[in-house]
Amino acid sequence: MQTKLFSSGGASKQGWPDTTVGTVTGAANDGAGRQVFSALIGAILHFRTLVPGTNITLTQNANDVTFDCPAPGEINTASNLGAGGQVFKSKVASDLQFRSIVAGANITVTQNANDLTIAASGGGGGLPEFQFFADQLNTPNNADWTINAFATVIADSLNNALSVRQFDDTLVEGIGFTIEIPSGASNIIISPRARAQTAPGVAKQVILKLYSRDIPDNAAVAAWSAGTALTAIDIPTNTNYQYDTQTLTLAGLGLTAGRLTQFELVRVGSDGSDTLVGDWNLEELKISFT
Repeated sequence: MQTKLFSSGGASKQGWPDTTVGTVTGAANDGAGRQVFSALIGAILHFRTLVPGTNITLTQNANDVTFDCPAPGEINTASNLGAGGQVFKSKVASDLQFRSIVAGANITVTQNANDLTIAASGGGGGLPEFQFFADQLNTPNNADWTINAFATVIADSLNNALSVRQFDDTLVEGIGFTIEIPSGASNIIISPRARAQTAPGVAKQVILKLYSRDIPDNAAVAAWSAGTALTAIDIPTNTNYQYDTQTLTLAGLGLTAGRLTQFELVRVGSDGSDTLVGDWNLEELKISFT
């Protein structure tokens, strides 16, 4: 027996409905989630268009649509390694929070495009520093000194446990010291710690000069330089110790880093610009380099 299948039109098998003709009456969204089918208007089925959201791309192909999204980010944190102050502070939501770097005394922090520059400022800068107290300074007491006159060592009249060098207000008197200028230095910083013996009625000034001579390797000791006038030291209307600091270039003094050098620091009491009447008492002289 032969079974005949319809080649066109009608049902594909006796008893089945005719699927080749008819009218579409609707569509349905199955399952949960957002609905793609929107509505049937007339004989047209309307579907919602797919719109890419944040971090999503849609690619329409011939028979399908491709969804793409970047790989998910890591759930991460940060940690501080080693000892010392901690730069990483905490993670708040997706924000890693780090402590800022604040410059302390004699430190500068410069923010560049891609890094931070941390530098030392002021005295020292990694180079050695020298401190001379009154009884540790040399005494210019012979003709080999450029100024053969010295400030004597006495007990501070107000603080007897301290020793000071007493510079007269009418003479030219000095103290000496010898140091090896550190290699890499380009400036010398002179910091006297001194006070007026007697409080002046009004603010006054003390005039100082610095002399130096080079002590080279396997060569004769150089002659003393001409005196370099320092910036006048301001004296207030009291007898408190004053911390003064001033910087001179080695080039300006004709000095060379890495060389042993002898210095003589003098008060020029006879200079008309030295207006402090009475003695100037030096307790400490600090020398540093940059």
